[in-house]
Formats: sequence, C-alpha cells, structure tokens
Amino acid sequence: MDEIYEDEDINPYFDDIALGSPTVEEHCRLLHRTLLKARKANLKFNVLKTQLSQTSVNYLGHVLSDEGIKPDPKKIRAIEEFATPNCKEDLQTFLGMVTYLAKFTPHLSNLTHNLRQLLKKDSVWIWDANTERDFELVKQAIMKSPCLKYFNGNKAVTIFVDASKNGLGAVLLQGQPGAYGSVSLTQTQQRYAQIEKELMAVIYGLEHFNYYTYGSIVTVQTNHMPILGLRKNLVIADALSRAQSTTDNFDEVLGQEANVRINLLTQASPTKWEEIASLTAGDPEMQDV
Repeated sequence: MDEIYEDEDINPYFDDIALGSPTVEEHCRLLHRTLLKARKANLKFNVLKTQLSQTSVNYLGHVLSDEGIKPDPKKIRAIEEFATPNCKEDLQTFLGMVTYLAKFTPHLSNLTHNLRQLLKKDSVWIWDANTERDFELVKQAIMKSPCLKYFNGNKAVTIFVDASKNGLGAVLLQGQPGAYGSVSLTQTQQRYAQIEKELMAVIYGLEHFNYYTYGSIVTVQTNHMPILGLRKNLVIADALSRAQSTTDNFDEVLGQEANVRINLLTQASPTKWEEIASLTAGDPEMQDV
C-alpha cells in the first residue's frame, strides 16, 4: 500500500486509507487522485467500509474531525468500566489499554508509576486503598483526554519538557497541544540531581517527537531556570552528545516559559569522557552510550 500511495496527503495503514483536506474542493481533488492511483494498481475498496466527505471519522481507535484528534469513545468507556484488577495479568491488560492512549494524557508515566511496581517479578500482589486510588486517578485522566490539534509542518514547533522524581514528560505544541509523551526513570536515574533529570527531559522530548519535527526549527521550553545557565558547562554539553543522531537534524533553541531563547544544544563542546563516565558509572543504561 505504501508503494502505491507515496503522496504525503494520502495516509495508508495496512489496508486502511485516511484522507483529510481543509476544503471540500481540495478534498474532491485528493479523492480523485487516490482513486486514480487505485485503478492503476488494480486496487479495490470495500464500499460498505468506505466513508466519503465526512466531517468526523473513526480511524484506528481515534476520532478525526475538523476540531482535531480525540480517542475513540469506546476505548475510553472500556477503560472507565474496567473492573478492579485481581491479578498481575488483569493490571497488565488495563495498563496496555491506557498506554494506547498515552499521547492524550499528560504525565501518564507518573500516574501509572505505583501500579507498574506491582508488575515487577519480585513484587507481592497487594491491592490496597492507595492502589485503588491510583487506579481511579488513571481512569479519570483518560476520561479527561483533550482534543489534540493536527501537526502542521509549516508552523513553528515548541516542545515543553519537565522532569519529576519518577519520570520525564514532554508536550508537542503549536499554540495548542499536538501530543503528550512521558517515560519512567530507572531507580538509578531517580537518584540523579534535578538539573540532570531536566536535561534528560530535553533529550527525551527531542527524541520522542522526532517523527514530527525532523528537519524543523524547534524551540525547547523548560520551567527549570538553572538549566539556562549551563551553556558553558562541558559536562552538560557532552551529555547532550548522547542524542547526537537527534540533535544533528535540528536547529534547537532552549528557552524558559518567558520565551527567553538561548542557543544551547547546537554548541557541542569537546568531549570529556572521564567526567561523563564518573557521573554515569552507576547507571547500567548509560553504559551503552
């Protein structure tokens, strides 16, 4: 399917195709182009599964409309009605359903942190009042899933990043949120200084949203003021080199919420491997960097 439809306006996914246009006229032209390519490839569509000229469609578990992207209400309802887990398998199923909607939920890794501890091999299954509270908080967060805006490759891109005790978070912004992302920290990473976590959040945000922002000018925003004064710190600059494949493809600027912008990520300094090694010696994941 991808070989037939290389047009950036035509979005195939296995045997499904989604088309979207800002006006009826453009939509008709795009539909005509799509059908012509199908005819040339002897490709046939199921009329009963075809929806044309819709203002809202359900596609791959998402509702696409002129407002933006929302989760399928059926998926939200399934999470809302999910019974209290009785075992690890039940909890794993629940978290899998939640993770599918991760881009709609800010700080999801923090919300699910305590629940995920129960899935560890050496953990004892104890479901108490605190666990039930966390379970319900995750449900409530999913039920409040916002409508995300479509990404526009012609508009400026901002990635806001943040770090907490247990995880990193990022949100892709073009005036309004386009996607959320979060990831948990390992036990070793949780012991890092806050400024190191904030720096990890910068790297995570750039890597996580690389699909959207590849080749773009990206503004990275943080509310952690100390990070703005680290341009001349060789260790910090070298730490950023672990994301070399990411930062080579961007023109990044780092600013705080007041939109003070400074060129940080593009000013890589000569590597000081001994210092980096001493800082990351206790982190098994960083040993592969």
